[in-house]
Amino acid sequence: MSTASEQRQQVTLGINGMTCAACVKHVENALMGVPGVNSAQVNLATEQATVQYLKGIIALEDFREAVKDAGYSVEGIVDETSESIASDRLSRKTEIRSLRNKVAVCATLSIAIFLGSFNEWFPWIPSFLQNRYTLWALATPVQLWGSSQFY
Repeated sequence: MSTASEQRQQVTLGINGMTCAACVKHVENALMGVPGVNSAQVNLATEQATVQYLKGIIALEDFREAVKDAGYSVEGIVDETSESIASDRLSRKTEIRSLRNKVAVCATLSIAIFLGSFNEWFPWIPSFLQNRYTLWALATPVQLWGSSQFY
């Protein structure tokens, strides 16, 4: 005969889309609403949820549905020996930060190029910005640096 502690199982899920403490509470409540869940602890910093549940009653799809209904998504089960999900998340955040910086710089340069290209519409623009070589110098980083990953 098995005891209740033998029937309990623990899983750590990667949760995507959380931004604040209220998100943590929503995910915890969603997971606790699944029949058979004993406890659910969500960590915002690591974007992981540790769930203790009764073995054989609940499937991973039940957790996915509960979290999806709360407005978030489950990336998968986190393996304690592998930090691949955490490293993927970190690399994605780094890539997003890099792209955001590129967009900001290229958008600023593009606005300057636009204003300098239409001196009839914007006569108040300084004359050096209306020079074709200056416009070329501003367009070069936008084309070569900002859009290099698309070529």
